[in-house]
Amino acid sequence: MSSNELFKMPNTIFDMNLSSTELTVLTAMYSLRGVCYKNKKYIRISQKAIATMTGLTPKTISRIIDKLNRLNLIFEVRRYYVDEHKLGTYHYTLPVVKYNYFFVSRRIFKLSNKLTASEFRMYLYCCKCADSRTMQFWNSFNDICNQLNLHRSSVIATLKSLIKKGLISRYRVKKKDGSYADNYYQINTILIHKPKIQRKKRRRYSSRLSIFPFRFVLGIFKSYKGIVHNLHKTVKCFSLSRGSPKIYTSVRSTHLYTNRKKNNIKLYLKYRCNLEYYC
Repeated sequence: MSSNELFKMPNTIFDMNLSSTELTVLTAMYSLRGVCYKNKKYIRISQKAIATMTGLTPKTISRIIDKLNRLNLIFEVRRYYVDEHKLGTYHYTLPVVKYNYFFVSRRIFKLSNKLTASEFRMYLYCCKCADSRTMQFWNSFNDICNQLNLHRSSVIATLKSLIKKGLISRYRVKKKDGSYADNYYQINTILIHKPKIQRKKRRRYSSRLSIFPFRFVLGIFKSYKGIVHNLHKTVKCFSLSRGSPKIYTSVRSTHLYTNRKKNNIKLYLKYRCNLEYYC
């Protein structure tokens, strides 16, 4: 996965006793691209857009953002007037993460099957425990229970749901004596399948009678295309000139090879252009 698809999250978010929905909203705001200046990150997004990313309601989003602002995880929340009576989009100021961080994929918010809040919290903890190079972690169920303050049964069920959705893979290690050691997990790359664009098929003519007029007109156009191209340089239209039609003897065409084409040109010049052609 390219580095452009990853963003940084601080390791201290699991020590602040945040709920799963608060972690989801905070992660969604950290995943947005913005302008960084003097160790601050400035982003601009509406609360409805965050709600569509996380699957929560806009009222829940506003309540969680107020709490994150009080905890100093979001420095500033501003909103400016676009017109005299209309407020614009929210502007947020976040701290820039430089030390003690882990990587999370931005594609986690583009899944068609949205994760629940508990599953998202578990996925974040797995990303924190994983090695940055191999994306593997060896944490046991007891370690996860102690860190997230969850029961063993809920941890097992949440990990199974993540494995079923293809976000995590589980592997068993066999010892020399035949017994199994602790399981280890690996975080998979998130693949997003884009829908194919269905293009309209061209209409095909099955019978020869339906395509015969088209071929006939095309042949006439090809035969007279070169003639008109050579005539417009040397011959003026009779309607633009006064008096009797003049006889042009310098009208030559390089693509004439048969007598049938010459006769067609003679008839065309005589009856359509009121001109005479001499070879």
